[in-house]
Amino acid sequence: MSVLIIVVLCVTTMLLESVMLLLVKDSGKWIKAGLLCNLVTNPILNMILPTVYRLIDIIVGYPYGIIVCYVVLFLLEVGVVFFETWIFGFFVNESFGKRLKVACIINAFSFFIGLLLNYRFIEWFEDLYFLIRYKR
Repeated sequence: MSVLIIVVLCVTTMLLESVMLLLVKDSGKWIKAGLLCNLVTNPILNMILPTVYRLIDIIVGYPYGIIVCYVVLFLLEVGVVFFETWIFGFFVNESFGKRLKVACIINAFSFFIGLLLNYRFIEWFEDLYFLIRYKR
């Protein structure tokens, strides 16, 4: 995965989660913590995933590999949620439960927006391919 794509994904996630943090917890400390968390977790996750997906494709193959990829992605996201909950503890004076709740909300939001964008872009590229391929 190119560095530019990782930067775009990271910035997009940071913006989405910052907006969500503004809605959930209107505090500069939460936003700073959220930005720091994304600077750490997002690039790592986006660099790991392509390799993990290739390994799953080699080991499991199609069509079950797709299901395994989503399970692995979900498990990695759960790890990110707990890591971000831990990081939030250094910035905000809230209980573990409240920090976990906020981390779950913002990560679930960005996760589902990412899935939605992923599917929309796939449809768009398939439509573009169809138009180019079968243009008369």
